[in-house]
Amino acid sequence: MHLRNQNLVELKRWIEEGVKHLSVTGISGTARVFFIAQLLLEMDKPCLLLLPDAKAASRFYRELEFFLAKAFVHIGTGGTRLFSFPIYDISPLTGLSPHRDVITRRLEALYALTSEPNPLVVTSVEAVTMRILPKDALINALEYMELGEELDREALLQRLQTNGYFRTSLVEEMGDYSVRGGVVDIFPPVYLQPVRLEFWGDRIESIRHFDTLTQRSTEHLREVI
Repeated sequence: MHLRNQNLVELKRWIEEGVKHLSVTGISGTARVFFIAQLLLEMDKPCLLLLPDAKAASRFYRELEFFLAKAFVHIGTGGTRLFSFPIYDISPLTGLSPHRDVITRRLEALYALTSEPNPLVVTSVEAVTMRILPKDALINALEYMELGEELDREALLQRLQTNGYFRTSLVEEMGDYSVRGGVVDIFPPVYLQPVRLEFWGDRIESIRHFDTLTQRSTEHLREVI
């Protein structure tokens, strides 16, 4: 998709020139989302799309995803440029943990902002005013593993537990991990499919993506986060 509307061309030029205050009037609803989708497809920089509340952000994300689905070239570990940074589904004052899907999506968006070249993040004023994990803390929590590497398997399992992963008998959702003998399955939020690590002692002998439904390997890897 290429810009044909002169208004879009001018808007893109002003953004690239660093004009700080711009407004677009005369469009609303789905037409507004389509207009923004056309513009975003031509933008070669990270974009934060800030909506007034969580409900508006959720709807905008779904509509934007629809218009961008066929046009986007998949990139990076997560496989997409579009991310959602949602509000927590529970008040921090309750002392309870938010749903792990919410935690996963927030981490996925934060990771994209630190690692992807041009991510698009849809969020709300409510979501960004809540406490956010500092960039340095996120980077320090990442674990890079390579094929053939010597890695303390028990220490890895402890870090997974400390970082909020859920130990299950079968990995099916982001944030799950399981252990069967020398095989450790992990579903990090930065991948579309979970990862299977096969250890021989503390040496990583195999790294593969696998399908959550069939549990069969889909792709061999040389490194993983």
